[in-house]
Amino acid sequence: MSRHAFLPASLVILGLVACALAAAEKPLVPISATSSLAPTVRIKPGNPRKEYLTLDRALQMALENNIDSRIDLLNVDVASARVRYSWGAFDPALNLNGSRDSIQQAQNPSLITTAGEVTQQSNILAQQNNLIAQERALLEQQLFINSVIRSGIGGSLPISQVPALSLPQTSTQQNPLIFQNEAYRASADLRGRLPLGTTYGFSLNTSRVEHQISGFNQQFFPDNTAFAGVTVDQPLLRDFGFGANLSEVRINRKNKQIARLTWEQKVIEAVQNVILTYYEMVHAMEVVRVKEEGIAAAHKLVEGNQRGL
Repeated sequence: MSRHAFLPASLVILGLVACALAAAEKPLVPISATSSLAPTVRIKPGNPRKEYLTLDRALQMALENNIDSRIDLLNVDVASARVRYSWGAFDPALNLNGSRDSIQQAQNPSLITTAGEVTQQSNILAQQNNLIAQERALLEQQLFINSVIRSGIGGSLPISQVPALSLPQTSTQQNPLIFQNEAYRASADLRGRLPLGTTYGFSLNTSRVEHQISGFNQQFFPDNTAFAGVTVDQPLLRDFGFGANLSEVRINRKNKQIARLTWEQKVIEAVQNVILTYYEMVHAMEVVRVKEEGIAAAHKLVEGNQRGL
């Protein structure tokens, strides 16, 4: 073997030894913003400025762009809403109602008693009016006779010439009676259920009915009705206790915990993958740097050997 053939082999062996020593002497370290070993990304082609990627920045970018973890986070919010919805079964419910009814009903056989009473009262009023008219007629007749006597012509005036006053006649024919009823009703109802299984209710009802008869001038007292009540129901066997009534709440709470743990697992896996990838990249860059230094050392050795020759 000649001396010139031995030189390339020796250079290769020295380069490999230098690479191994460099890798053993310098351990791996995480890349910081000021480290010269940080991976660089060119902003634009031909722009020499470089940006350094830190581990914190890499984790932040991974979490912001991880769609699976964002979906799992939304599932946590959905589970929380379901828990609140299950508690809504115990919220009380308030119902308010109001109505007005107007009824006009003609006289019929079903109201014959009431119609007879009204007819009787109408006849009594007519008789009273007739008596008042008779008294007024007698008073006018007496005043006429007195005036005649005072004038001195009462003896020569025949009695037949005294004006006869006619009394008003009552009519026995009546128009049909029309009964009018105006009804006003209002009600309030509050009901709910407790986690123990108890159902409760508070109710309030009021009504006012005004009566009137068309063509009949007489006032009637309205009918006023009011009712207030409280109801409480407590089951003793089925649906009794917190265990039976809060089962949906407990299930939704467990589903919320499952959703949160699933989200945390996705975040942990994403962080783990980023860290592993990051340090693998650091290791690859260190290997490249060490190899570049070994090649540079080999070149220097070659140059020294060539100068020695």
